[in-house]
Amino acid sequence: MAPRFETSRFHANFGPSSLFERVHFKMRNSRTLKLHSKHFIDRQTKRNIPEEVMFQIKHFTPSQWSLKTVEVRNDTGKFINMTWEMNYNDARFWITIGFGDVIQTIIMKDSNGQGYPYIKSGKLYDYVQIVNEQLMISDNQLSIKKET
Repeated sequence: MAPRFETSRFHANFGPSSLFERVHFKMRNSRTLKLHSKHFIDRQTKRNIPEEVMFQIKHFTPSQWSLKTVEVRNDTGKFINMTWEMNYNDARFWITIGFGDVIQTIIMKDSNGQGYPYIKSGKLYDYVQIVNEQLMISDNQLSIKKET
């Protein structure tokens, strides 16, 4: 089954700054992540993920993780999932969080994740940068209104 829309992925080391700023803004608070996706449960079991890591995932605190990648819809420029890294006992774990705070997958990473063909420049890059700059302006205005 083909995806409903085309997506592209950006890496924190060379992605649009406004996109990564917006993900950090939206994910700034601790939250309870949902661990019920079939794919995630399968990966957790096959990869023997330690219980302490599972606890850190479920009780997600962004300051304990490092944002690595963000995937966006090409038509809207808005993020649809993001991948975060946590180090535990000399192992690096990457989790991908999708819509509704659902964990999509988990892997133990032994590379820097830069081998994927990330978008580093061009029209889509510029579009995503502009869209997320505008969304951050809107988000910040809403935050100011809520505070007053």
